[in-house]
Amino acid sequence: MKVPVIYGLTMLVLLGSTVQCFSAEEAIELSPKALVGCRSPEEPGCTSCCIFEGKSCTVMTWSSRGSDGTVSPWYNESASEKECPSNCPPCASCLQRNEQELRTLLASGKECDCAKTQIGIDPCFALQSCACYCTRLKDLSRACPHHIKQ
Repeated sequence: MKVPVIYGLTMLVLLGSTVQCFSAEEAIELSPKALVGCRSPEEPGCTSCCIFEGKSCTVMTWSSRGSDGTVSPWYNESASEKECPSNCPPCASCLQRNEQELRTLLASGKECDCAKTQIGIDPCFALQSCACYCTRLKDLSRACPHHIKQ
């Protein structure tokens, strides 16, 4: 049985009586399906991407307005459309920014029992709360399905 123990930016994985140590970058392995499509506007042909949602479409783009150039581009704008443009590539379910945030959360060492944490109307009103942590972890895990490396 694998039991991840998170400490700082290092994750210890207990495999029976063996302990393996991984950095935050190495500790999780993402589902290959979550990586299909555009993950960042920096990828060739991915300045925008589309999320096909039945009869509607969300077009994701990067806007550098207000950026001082130190932030890596990410899909920070979205627009709902009735139909996706024919030349719009699909977005991956796990965007690079989602992956980075997931890895940071998993390596944070935050001690929360997400199964018992009550989630209210605005869980991230208190950014450092367990409700916010658990909500973000659930949402990011849905977008970026993963497992702990063995």
